[in-house]
Amino acid sequence: MANQDHNFYAMMQSSGNYLLVKDDVGKAKPSVRNLPGGNFTYGKKAAADSEGAGKVISSWKIHAPSKDLPNDKDFKRLNVMSATKGITKASEQGVFRKNVDVRVGLSNSIHQEEKKIPDIIFGQPNRPSTPINAVIENYYGSVAAEMKNQDYSRSPNIKKKSEESKHEKASNRSPGPANVSQEQPQKKEFKMKKFQNVKSKIDNVRT
Repeated sequence: MANQDHNFYAMMQSSGNYLLVKDDVGKAKPSVRNLPGGNFTYGKKAAADSEGAGKVISSWKIHAPSKDLPNDKDFKRLNVMSATKGITKASEQGVFRKNVDVRVGLSNSIHQEEKKIPDIIFGQPNRPSTPINAVIENYYGSVAAEMKNQDYSRSPNIKKKSEESKHEKASNRSPGPANVSQEQPQKKEFKMKKFQNVKSKIDNVRT
């Protein structure tokens, strides 16, 4: 670090050269330009918009079709006309094209009449919107619960009929697995024919 008490160091700091000015440890390099005070505001003030957002939203600008551009010059006809008049030089042809205005004709497809759309409202009207207050307060849920309660109160024998139907279904079912095992005949143990008459040498079966 340079000696701050040295005259050379003082000369560099007061030179105004950004490359010669030294910075202190942990601090930014001092500015060598004469800057305005802290109350100064940099930048350019934006001009007020004459048309605000409210005006843009509330107004509707109808599209204006652009004007038809003039047709291009018919250079083929201009060359034929200049040749019939004996104009062969480029300078004379340029003067002739400026004075004679011959345009390319439009095709018949452009002049077709535009289709007129009838003044009819197409589509189907939407249903009215559901009141959001009734949705938040669960009005429709309480009405549905009350209707279900009334339906069940009008038919008290529904529970008895459902229990009777359950008993009938249980009686019509096939017998349980215990009864089925008793009715089925016992299957013989599978043995090969050459071992059917051979007796086992072990009396007990290991489990």
